[in-house]
Amino acid sequence: MRRGAVFWGIAGIVGVFADPISMAGTTDDPFLAAARFALTGTDDTDLVVVDRADCVFEIRFSVPPPPGYGYERFYLNNVDVSRITFTTLHWRDRPPTVQVDIRGEGTVHETVAHGAGVPDIWAKESSRTIGLGPEIERAKRAWQYLYAHGCHGRKGAF
Repeated sequence: MRRGAVFWGIAGIVGVFADPISMAGTTDDPFLAAARFALTGTDDTDLVVVDRADCVFEIRFSVPPPPGYGYERFYLNNVDVSRITFTTLHWRDRPPTVQVDIRGEGTVHETVAHGAGVPDIWAKESSRTIGLGPEIERAKRAWQYLYAHGCHGRKGAF
């Protein structure tokens, strides 16, 4: 396994606004397509926009037994963009995959579940590792696009 980190600055910020909650099931909007791919490594996941101006997104999942459900929520404006790293994982029996590590001040990720006898909040984190599959360069471009076209992120003191 080789480790590589990519750091990049914010090229420009453009304010983007949308309805408070909407489903991002279309690829007509490049920003939402970039968010979907950056957070999941796929174009097929339903991404829920909780607050577009604050770059808050969630991915929903079911929790057995029904009717349990949950979601992973990402607070991308809390991410310290100077600390985003990409790690390429090399495998013996399959193509390489990429992981992105995000860190920041306050909550950058939380996992919430309802029903099925589990607590309402499983985890609130100031860092998160996301497995993104084999499209390494595309994953990097998706994260760069987010912070050049709407997400502000935070810059660490050093």
